[in-house]
Amino acid sequence: MIKKQQLIAVAKALARLESMQSRTSGMSLALPILLLLSVAEPGSCGMTDALRREALEAHNYLRRNVYPEAVGMARLEWSPALEALAERAAQTCVFEHNTGGDYAGKGENMYLGGKDNFTEILTLMFLERELYDFENSRCLVGTGEYQGTYGFFRTCGHYLQIVRADMTQVGCSINSCRGADGAVNNLAVCEYESMYKEPPYRAKKPGEDPCELCGYDGYATACEDGMCTVLDSESPVRSAVQRRCLNCGQMQYYGPYDFCMCEDNFYGDVCEKRIQSALPRAFVQSCNKCQQENIRCLNGATPIATDDSCECICRDGFTGEYCEVDLEEDANTLELYIGGAKRYSSYYPVDKAIWNAAERGFLRDMQSALANYCTRGRPRVRLSANYPATTIDGSLKVGLHAKCGRQYIDKAQLTQAYEESRELVGQSLDRLGVAVVALG
Repeated sequence: MIKKQQLIAVAKALARLESMQSRTSGMSLALPILLLLSVAEPGSCGMTDALRREALEAHNYLRRNVYPEAVGMARLEWSPALEALAERAAQTCVFEHNTGGDYAGKGENMYLGGKDNFTEILTLMFLERELYDFENSRCLVGTGEYQGTYGFFRTCGHYLQIVRADMTQVGCSINSCRGADGAVNNLAVCEYESMYKEPPYRAKKPGEDPCELCGYDGYATACEDGMCTVLDSESPVRSAVQRRCLNCGQMQYYGPYDFCMCEDNFYGDVCEKRIQSALPRAFVQSCNKCQQENIRCLNGATPIATDDSCECICRDGFTGEYCEVDLEEDANTLELYIGGAKRYSSYYPVDKAIWNAAERGFLRDMQSALANYCTRGRPRVRLSANYPATTIDGSLKVGLHAKCGRQYIDKAQLTQAYEESRELVGQSLDRLGVAVVALG
């Protein structure tokens, strides 16, 4: 039986739909992620251990492979309490966000459609990242600026919720619901400890370790696969990656604990917050802007600070905001884009661990392909600086350069050698289910 509350919800949805249709004449509302309310009689509901594992692993895999890359991305843990909230929402068969009572302050993602596995559902939501302008913290939906293949998305909120860096808990459920028209769809719900925010995380700077901002409540945080893992407070273990304190804070160690001792006027896990009553220039004399932001200039560059900025002055032959680009190496670097299975018009994100497993064999085979390009000695093939790097379409960008002695083999010759030996060079990737899909 359809409940009275559900009928009321349907009436509200139809009223909203009529209003939308009057404002958007001719606009199709049939979306891969359905944005309409669906009411149905409850069907089968419940999570198995396999589904819980899939939902959790899919979340963490996508969080680990964001673009741009993140610093301080926490690994999610499964929450039975959040799963219970998700199950309660899924059992209603009402596709409408929950905001009050036990759901107040929580984040929520919902999906209604034919898919029945969380990897596919979450990946579809994750693709909203192509419409998100990370640099300016804004969604391009409705602006007319996005001209790609995902114009059917009407929000960036699902993506932003999945990749909020500082949340650590998630719980999901899925239910098969039969609609009033007899059609059966799956209602999947994921609840999060906190709602999304913008920007959802801090982008990694060149030369920065993804775990440098790991740290919660004064306890050390382990770094696993580039993600921060909150440790049990009863058995803290010092992180293998030393966190960096901001605003001239000093790292302190006490047994297995580590924490930032902040200067006056600052507080927070890594001294990232300023006391509002503090005078804006009170701290400048003892701590300049480069020190406040812990700017790391690379390749022997010199940091120059003013009251409100820090600039890296590069040596000859280098460029970039942090002088991370070696101009000669960059000019002779061949970029290869590695992709695997497709999801719509994008690749399912290729994890850096795949390249790590293939790198040794790939470089060896590339070296063999270049054997005739050196008049004396053997060529040396290396991974160029700042690679591998995640791209927005899910492929992994790898840059290679090669030398004969001290002389670079130019990019045109690298490209020719690769094309001539593509089958040989690609063997180490083929075994891992991925391939070079483009050159750059």
